Amino acid sequence: MKTTFKFEGFQEFEELINQIEDDFGPKDQNNILRNGARKAMKPALNTARELVRKDTGQLATTLQIEARKPTNKDKHSRYVSPTEIVIARVSVAPGSKFHPKTFHNLHSGKGAIKQYAVMDARTVANEFGTAKMPAKPFLRPALETNSPAILDSLSKDMGGALEKYRSKHMKDMT
Repeated sequence: MKTTFKFEGFQEFEELINQIEDDFGPKDQNNILRNGARKAMKPALNTARELVRKDTGQLATTLQIEARKPTNKDKHSRYVSPTEIVIARVSVAPGSKFHPKTFHNLHSGKGAIKQYAVMDARTVANEFGTAKMPAKPFLRPALETNSPAILDSLSKDMGGALEKYRSKHMKDMT
């Protein structure tokens, strides 16, 4: 199964990004992009939480939005261009970022489970399945169904941020 996305208006978006960097510098550009990307990904996060298996409920509660500057490792990935400034994704919080919580298995009704570990393996198992468990994708459908809203939110947020910074910049000049 192959999914294809078509993006329009990217030339204008790239011009906006360059204008933000020219007007306010790379630090402001990164902050504006990171905050805008985090906000734009909220619909995908909400959909992913609705679609994920609810065996214990822990996977749904640890889903989060990660928006950050790409690392060198990211830039060597075939999915990330070396020129990208910000990466935003729905991911699972690392074990150090969430407090241990007690979860009950809804299917077996058996005792409590306390999890401290990072759950990336469970995420992959749920998304793609295993030899013993069929796939129940939740991240890909969340992104696919929300991609128009994500792009719309991102473009509106970038335009609003640019106007906000412009008006602030004009006040400082007077």
